[in-house]
Amino acid sequence: MRVNLLVMCALSVLCGCQYNTDYVIEWHEEKTFKLDEINTEVLTSYEILPLSRELLHAKDFWVYQDTVLIVLNKPTSDYWVEFYSTKSGAMLTRKIRKGNGPMEMLNCNARVNTDSLYVRDFVKGNYTVIDLKEIIQYKDAYELEPFKKYKEELNVYDVHEIGGKMLFLNPYCFSSSDDGVDNKEPRFFYSDGRNPDTRKLNAFNVSQGHILINESKRLVLFAGLDLSQIEIYDYSLAPLTKITGPKKLNVKYSYNDGRVSFFEAVFYSYMGACNAGDSFYVTYSGQNVEKISGTYIFQFDWSGNLLGSFFLDKYLATISTSSDGNTLYVRGKDDDGLVVLYKFHR
Repeated sequence: MRVNLLVMCALSVLCGCQYNTDYVIEWHEEKTFKLDEINTEVLTSYEILPLSRELLHAKDFWVYQDTVLIVLNKPTSDYWVEFYSTKSGAMLTRKIRKGNGPMEMLNCNARVNTDSLYVRDFVKGNYTVIDLKEIIQYKDAYELEPFKKYKEELNVYDVHEIGGKMLFLNPYCFSSSDDGVDNKEPRFFYSDGRNPDTRKLNAFNVSQGHILINESKRLVLFAGLDLSQIEIYDYSLAPLTKITGPKKLNVKYSYNDGRVSFFEAVFYSYMGACNAGDSFYVTYSGQNVEKISGTYIFQFDWSGNLLGSFFLDKYLATISTSSDGNTLYVRGKDDDGLVVLYKFHR
C-alpha cells in the first residue's frame, strides 16, 4: 500500500509539472502605433523582375545577396525549390522533388533567415534547412540534409533550430479579451523545455505567424499572420518588446470540439518579415483575405521603434533586402493576379 501511495504521489508531481502552464507574460516594453499617427510614403516607382513573370509555378520569392532568386513553387511543379541568377536568368539548381518518397515533400512552406532557407512539409511534418552560401557554390552537387520531423508530438505550425534545440511556435498560445478566453500559454517553447498543456483550446489555425531570428543580437521575433502584433524575445524566451498595431481587427472566433477557428471572415495581418541587420521589415495587410487591395511595409529597429512606413496598392507578402539595404524585394501579385517580384529602391 505504501509503495502504491508513493507511486501515486510521484505521478501526481510529474503530472503537475507537465501541466503547470499558467503562463502570465510580462513585457519589458510595450509599444503601439496607428496608421493615422504616422507618416506613410506611397510607393509609385517600382520595377517587376522580368524573370519572375516567366516562373508560372512560383508561390514565393526571395532575393539573396542581390544575385540569386530563390523560388518556392506551388504543387504544380515537379520540384519545390529553385535557384536562379537574377542577372542572366539561368537556373542554378533545383531541389526537393514533389512526392511521398524518401527525401521528397508533399506540400511546402518556406522562409529565409540570414543564410538559411527553411523548407517544411506541413503535410508530412518534416523539414530541412538549406545553406544558401553552399548551395550557390555547389549547385547540383549540394546534398540536402536528412529531413527532420517536427510534428511527432504536437501539430506545430513552424520550427527553427537554435543552439542544437528546436524552437516551436506554440499552437496553444491563444487569448481573446472579447470572448473572455486566455490559454495562458507562451508563444514559443523549446524541444527540451516544458510542453504546452494539450487540454487547453487548440489554436493552430488562428495563432499562426512568422518566425524571424537575429543571430547576432540573439533575438527571436514573432509577427502575427492573424494578429496585429509583433513580439520580440531573447534566446531564453524572456519577453522583451510587444508592438501592437497599426489596426485593431474585429476578428471573431468560434469554438468547437476544443479547437478555435475563425468565424466568417479571415483577416491577414503581417504577411512577411526579413532581417535587415540593425532593423527588420514586415509587410502588413490588416484586411479580409478575400479583399486585400493594398499592403504596408514597415521598418523597425530591434527595440521596436518604427523607422519607416510605405504603402503600395498591391497584394504583397514575402520580403527580402539588398546587401546595402537600399533595395527591397517583395513578392506580390500584379493587376492580372500573377505572382511576381517587385523591386523598390529606397
